[in-house]
Amino acid sequence: MGNRLPVKTVQTRPRFGVHAIAPPNDPEGAPNDRNLTFTLVLTDPDALSYKKPTKSEMCHWIVTNMTTPMETVESAVDGLWNQGVDLLEKLLDVEDAHDPKKKKKQHDHKLVNEIESYYPPAPPKKTGPHRYVFVLLEGDAVGLSTPKERPHWGYGKERHGVRQWAAENNLTVVGANFFTAQDKKQKKHKKHSLIEPVNWDL
Repeated sequence: MGNRLPVKTVQTRPRFGVHAIAPPNDPEGAPNDRNLTFTLVLTDPDALSYKKPTKSEMCHWIVTNMTTPMETVESAVDGLWNQGVDLLEKLLDVEDAHDPKKKKKQHDHKLVNEIESYYPPAPPKKTGPHRYVFVLLEGDAVGLSTPKERPHWGYGKERHGVRQWAAENNLTVVGANFFTAQDKKQKKHKKHSLIEPVNWDL
């Protein structure tokens, strides 16, 4: 949570895991329905910069239709529910998102779909650290809209992005994480802290 990563280390699709606070059989915690469908997105609320977010939010990635049953595993943390997802292997079955001839197959709801290809973080020079936020969404993956463009997720207004897209597609936020990255060339001034919270409540 909040680790600062060198830009060169985030140029390929990441591997990730999903951890629930409560086990799936807890009626007051995580849902016990193991056939839920999830969508993972990556967004930059600091484009072009934290102080001048003229292109915020920037859409970096949307992968959906993750329906693998979540199994309870032993953990050092009592009651931890964990699903490790090796996304790179699953994406081997996904068609090229940039090939229009394969567009229909790309949106086949039977596959794990990358409906917005991974756009590697490339924070501009002298713009300070950028937050790159992973948001996990739950909801039906059939017929999800693709943002018209990456800046503002196609909504044309500053600070527009995941909230609006999720609401439009009837998706619910169920988890989040983030890392920060910045270009090596920065202005010579005092470092500022990215302490402003990102509220993903819809």
